[in-house]
Amino acid sequence: MVFLIQQSIILILLLGAGLFSASSSWALGGTPPDNSSALYSAHNGLKKFTVSESLAGQSLLVVQLLRQVGEDEYRVAQFLKAARLGDLNQVRTFLEQGLDVNSKNTNEDTALMEAAGSGRKEVVELLLERGADVQAKNRSRQTALTLAVMNKQNDTAILLVNKGKIKKI
Repeated sequence: MVFLIQQSIILILLLGAGLFSASSSWALGGTPPDNSSALYSAHNGLKKFTVSESLAGQSLLVVQLLRQVGEDEYRVAQFLKAARLGDLNQVRTFLEQGLDVNSKNTNEDTALMEAAGSGRKEVVELLLERGADVQAKNRSRQTALTLAVMNKQNDTAILLVNKGKIKKI
């Protein structure tokens, strides 16, 4: 099984499961111990992590946690993509399946930001009805309103101001 996960998440999970000590060469950027059944290589700032299915005990828990993290990241990415593309039915399906309306990707973008920046008013309305946080900021410190204005989505910006309960300064 191959997972593309941020190194910090892997390190925390492996340290928590007792597979590596904080002083291990792997934790310091070296290679993992031979008996760990774990291999990795650098790939665009992420770690490519391979875990043997035959691991037992606590190690199996790590495999399950890594699988879940990967699946969650994928679902969030698909949710944000649906919002950006204006796929109202798909966005509604994700929400009905229990996905958090304020889920964020690795850039800390939300579905509301994606929809607002793309001028998808119907999706923006749905997300606001479901409690989307209009004050949320991504890593670039941009909000949904900022993205709507930057992308000249004036109708969407007005919608956010009128229905989004934007705090006035």
